[in-house]
Amino acid sequence: MAGLYKKLRNFLAHPVESVRVMLGLPVEGTAAGRWEDVSNLRENWDERTIRIAGMIPPGAAVIEFGAGRLVLRDHLPAGCSYQPSDIADRGAGTIVCDLNQGFPALPGHYTHAVFSGVLEYIADIGGLVDSLKPHADTIIASYATIDRMPDLIKRKRRGWINHLSGEQFVAIFLERGFELSDSSEWKNQTIYVFRSAGRA
Repeated sequence: MAGLYKKLRNFLAHPVESVRVMLGLPVEGTAAGRWEDVSNLRENWDERTIRIAGMIPPGAAVIEFGAGRLVLRDHLPAGCSYQPSDIADRGAGTIVCDLNQGFPALPGHYTHAVFSGVLEYIADIGGLVDSLKPHADTIIASYATIDRMPDLIKRKRRGWINHLSGEQFVAIFLERGFELSDSSEWKNQTIYVFRSAGRA
């Protein structure tokens, strides 16, 4: 009964979005225009990024997809190199790409690839991991699982296009030769560290 009340309350709070979701219509896009507007890059995400920076060792070669305001760059340990990539140009040699339109050519190999608040917007996470695997030894990724954020209307209002359980999310990486080496909770999300099997 409590679940039904919660759904009804959510419908009354967001009637237009609720109907669009029920009809399978898009609610909020993930186009470049949305992310070119820097006001959409929230400072309250910085805590998550700083925590991820603390998971990276000194001297690492890092590529960040969804680099945003380049917060990760400014908090990496000593001796790290940093390559930003984003759907919009963030300067500093950004590799500009829409990961839903194809994987970019990368200029090198990286010890760490970072996705902070990105993978919920990706249509084919498995295909992305397949493309990235030859270029990165470790993938650090945050993800809001449906276990912890089950409200589909709220998820779709944010523009998220996939809705995976923690088990499903981890399985994508395990099936592609990665091992889950660490995970931690941040608010209603989980930060995962996946290492390519056989690599330290």
